[in-house]
Amino acid sequence: MLANMCTINIGPFDITNSVQGFVQHISNKTDPIETLKCFTGLSIDYQDLVQNAVKVSDQFFFSNLFTKDYRSDDGHIIAKISPDDPKNKLNEKIQENYRLIIYTNISLINEGLNQLHKEDKFSKEIFENICHKSPIVPKNREKIMANALWSGFQKDFIAAIYLLCPQVENIIRDQLKKIKVRTSNLDKNNIETYNSLNTLLKSPEIEKILDVNLLFEFKSLFIDPIGFNLRNNTAHGLLDDNEASSSASIYA
Repeated sequence: MLANMCTINIGPFDITNSVQGFVQHISNKTDPIETLKCFTGLSIDYQDLVQNAVKVSDQFFFSNLFTKDYRSDDGHIIAKISPDDPKNKLNEKIQENYRLIIYTNISLINEGLNQLHKEDKFSKEIFENICHKSPIVPKNREKIMANALWSGFQKDFIAAIYLLCPQVENIIRDQLKKIKVRTSNLDKNNIETYNSLNTLLKSPEIEKILDVNLLFEFKSLFIDPIGFNLRNNTAHGLLDDNEASSSASIYA
């Protein structure tokens, strides 16, 4: 089935001005920390994504009449979107818009990294220092997180994403614990099992630690089957060499 699918090409977009503007925005700053703040300033507006998705959904009435299967690269069905499920239909359109944003931002990120490498003012120690001072990186996880960030900075995205995904889950768990949210379950034999990132990000209290924009991005990048689902794909070893260095991994 996958071999017989056709590719729909919508053509290139000229984002030269955006890339040049971003590179200029992060260039030639004296403080490395200030540079990194500018570099990580790419953000989305969830409400804008929702509004655009509603407009697009209204324009494609015919496609909304049928159930759609989402399949992994090996052909497994990983999600179904039915016409009588408006919430997931809307999420599908939101995810499509979000992918376009990420694909645009990847060009900015890659060119930005090239510029920062030219300036040659960063070291692994800077990232370790950031993690030691960070209020969200748990104690005794600083070196792991610094290795993840440094690997990404060095464009070793395969190492970065496999380090980052479980540590993101642990950070979310740790932050929820701090506001007295239970992050595990007991079975009938009193065996305790940690809740997965999927469960944690869907807890009612999650908006106390993540704003609506960041919460959406965490869900889309790490747990949504029709998003990028990085937590599941790394946990089960489903990423090949190309996918581990894909746009989603770089953006994460």
